[in-house]
Amino acid sequence: MSRPDASAAETARWDARLRACDCSDADREAFAAWRGNPDNEARYARLQTALAALSADQAAKQEIPPRRRAWRLRAGLAAALGVGLLFGSWRYTHAAPDMVVSASPAAARSIRFADGSAMLLAPGSTIRLHYASDARRATLVSGSARLLLAPDQSRPFVLYAADRRVTTPGSELSVGLIPGRVKIGLLHGAARVHCWHGLFPSEMKLQVGQRLDAEIGSDHARVETIT
Repeated sequence: MSRPDASAAETARWDARLRACDCSDADREAFAAWRGNPDNEARYARLQTALAALSADQAAKQEIPPRRRAWRLRAGLAAALGVGLLFGSWRYTHAAPDMVVSASPAAARSIRFADGSAMLLAPGSTIRLHYASDARRATLVSGSARLLLAPDQSRPFVLYAADRRVTTPGSELSVGLIPGRVKIGLLHGAARVHCWHGLFPSEMKLQVGQRLDAEIGSDHARVETIT
């Protein structure tokens, strides 16, 4: 199996950087300059096409047998990253204990699960995972991640990010931690966000295309549109 070339890895890093909650105007200007190269533009377009197909696959979940759906999710993420199905990945199984997975500061990292779910960690990010036959949980320790979660009503996925808890039966999420804030976006599916600050803990339902921008340690938050 061939290793991904440097240009494919660079394209994946740019995608992860643009989705990071701390992406700056300087980052976007540098990306625009990089994208000005026709070869880079073509690779970035292929990446977005693959990611869009992966989201569409989630939307068609009721029509695809579970085994085939799991394969398509894994293959779609690999295509999006421009890598082989096994290279640069870490396969998590139901039998494994809790694990902590980190991406190096220089590269994004993909994680794939036996149920067909997948995650993409931005460079320098860390996530703590618990995947078992009766539960699916993760805690974002630092950085940001994109989650493509296979539907499973019997095992809702629970994501912890700072003082927020996200519960979903299966969806596509973006989540990121920046100093003093947490951002949680819903790209597909359904998700509820719980906050336990203040006298009365609160819960809100995110709509597709919305991102919650919340202050850590407070119930102050705003909802913005994902662009």
